[in-house]
Order: sequence, then C-alpha cells, then structure tokens
Amino acid sequence: MSVLSSWARSVQVWAAVRHAFSTVQHFDPIPECGFPGATEYATGNDRLILVDKGDSWHVTFGETFRIVEVPDDPALPSWERKGTDTLHFNLTKGGIETFTEAYHESGSNDDGKNIWTIRYYRTFVATEDGVRVDREVIVFPFLEC
Repeated sequence: MSVLSSWARSVQVWAAVRHAFSTVQHFDPIPECGFPGATEYATGNDRLILVDKGDSWHVTFGETFRIVEVPDDPALPSWERKGTDTLHFNLTKGGIETFTEAYHESGSNDDGKNIWTIRYYRTFVATEDGVRVDREVIVFPFLEC
C-alpha cells in the first residue's frame, strides 16, 4: 500500500463551488466622509474547501468578484470595481488555531485615469495559552474618517 493511498483513506475532503453568485447591498450616506450612499451589485465565483485530516481541520475559501456601484445621487455616475478575497483557517486538535486573509479590490471612477486599490491582510495565531500573533494591515485610500 502506498503512503498516498493510506493518506487518502484517512482524509475527508468537501468542496463547494458557486458559479455566478449575486448579492445586492445598500450603504447609507456618510456626509462627513464625503460618501453619498450607494447600492452595490456584486457578482462572482467562490470556492470553499474543507479538509478533515482526523487530527486537524483545514478550510480554504476564495472568491473573485465584480461590483457595480450605483450612487444614491442620480447626478453621480455608476462605476465598477473588481477584486479577490482569500481566507485560510487551520485548527488542530492540539489547540493551535491559525487564520489568514488577503483581500484586494481595485477600481476607477474616472475612466481609468486614477486607479485605487483597497488591500486588507490579517494573520491570527492562537494556542491554548492565548493569542500568539494578531496582525492586521489595511490600505483604504479614500475615506478619511
């Protein structure tokens, strides 16, 4: 018996892929930040994979998406953004938990003359003794409040 076939019998894998998901969200105006309020129409694909190795769980989630933002003010133009989001989560029965996320979104509301990008990174590691690592980096270029 090969090591690979032995490993395959001891591991359970679940996977789900959603093609062409669609969501609608409304965000109220925030006048003090210069945000006029908008409805966002998001479409994309996502994948979820769960792996049970017997002594640990491993979860991976990823999505690619496109968002069309329609401002509440009809005098303002609609515009499009695109992005990705990737998350990894591991939990061992020994009590070590790790989580990482990398989120990227970019767009332009002036025909591509100025492209902005949102970036978000998060890493979290915990053991039975407490949190060992908790780091977060956010690059959000326009709202200043």
